[in-house]
Amino acid sequence: MTSKTPFEIRTELLQQAQSILFERNMAERMRLENDWNTEREVAFAMRENGQATALPEFPVLPLVTTEDIIAEARKLNEFVSNG
Repeated sequence: MTSKTPFEIRTELLQQAQSILFERNMAERMRLENDWNTEREVAFAMRENGQATALPEFPVLPLVTTEDIIAEARKLNEFVSNG
């Protein structure tokens, strides 16, 4: 078994953090889009029944920032370092 350098460990923690946040982000995006589609279908149905209804605006989708990734990597590092 070879030892990893601190640089390699940090790189892996950043990659893990990015993966965690991207998966969480995609789940939230899917939820928002599904909710929007449902609201849109309801609005279209109401319009077909003669009710004046505005269509919902597309939701603002969450973003993952570099700062978010670094913060998540620090959490992972804290767990690994201190259990």
